[in-house]
Amino acid sequence: MADEVKKQKLDSELEEFRNLMEVPDTFEEGFRWSSLLGAVFVAFLMVPGALYMGLLAGPVSIGPAAQWVTVILFIEVAKRAQQQLSKQELFVLFWMAGAAMAVPFRGLLWNQFFINSDAAIKQGIAEGIPSWYAPPPTSESYEIRSFLHPDWYGAVALVVIGTFVGQIQSVFAGYMLFRITSDIEKLPFPMAPMGAQGILALAEDAEGKNRKSDSGESSWRWRAFSIGGAIGLGWGAIFLLLPTVSGALTGRAIQ
Repeated sequence: MADEVKKQKLDSELEEFRNLMEVPDTFEEGFRWSSLLGAVFVAFLMVPGALYMGLLAGPVSIGPAAQWVTVILFIEVAKRAQQQLSKQELFVLFWMAGAAMAVPFRGLLWNQFFINSDAAIKQGIAEGIPSWYAPPPTSESYEIRSFLHPDWYGAVALVVIGTFVGQIQSVFAGYMLFRITSDIEKLPFPMAPMGAQGILALAEDAEGKNRKSDSGESSWRWRAFSIGGAIGLGWGAIFLLLPTVSGALTGRAIQ
C-alpha cells in the first residue's frame, strides 16, 4: 500500500514537471540577423572578457552568464529601436551566444600563465610539467607571445584531438542516452524547462507582459528570474569583485 502511494506521488510530480512547458501548436523561424549579431558580439566582447576572468579567478566559466547578458542587452537595444524580439529569436540568440562562447583553446592561456607563475617556479612545479601541457618557461614562444610555435604543437594537437573525441562522444553517447530516457523510460529533460522558462521570462519582458499576466497576476517567471539574477550578482560581488578591488587598492586581496 505504501509503495503504491509513493508511486502515485512520484507519477504526479513527474506529470507536474512535464506540464511546465506545453508543446506549441505552431513553430516559427527564429534565425535572424539579430542572432548573427549576437554571436559576433559575444565573440568580440564576451570571449576576451571570459579569457581575462579565467586568468583572474582561475578556470571559471562565465559562458552561461555571457549568454543571458547578451540576450538581455539585445532586448534592451530592440526596445530603444522600437522593435520586438520573438521567443524564437531570443532562443536562437541564446543558443548562438552559447556556441560562440565555446573556445576550445582557452585553456592554453591558463596553462602558459600557470607554468610561468611565481608559485609554480618557486615550488619547482614548472620543471616537472610535461611539454604536452605547456612549453617550459625557457621556451622562445613566450617571448614572441604566440601559440604558432613548434613548442606548442604538442599541446595544440592534444586540444584538437580532445575536442574531436569529445564531440564524437557527446553526439553518440548523448543520442543513445536520449533514446533511452525519452523513448524507453519516458522521462522529460530535467534541465531543459529551466532554460526555457528563463527565455519565456525575458520574452514576457520584451512584450511588456512582465508586470501583469492575462489573469491580472504578476508573472512568476519574471519574479523568479529577477530573484535568481540578484542572487548571482551578490555572489559575483563577493567571489570576484571584492578580492579584485581590495587587491588593487590595498595590495592584499580579501578572500
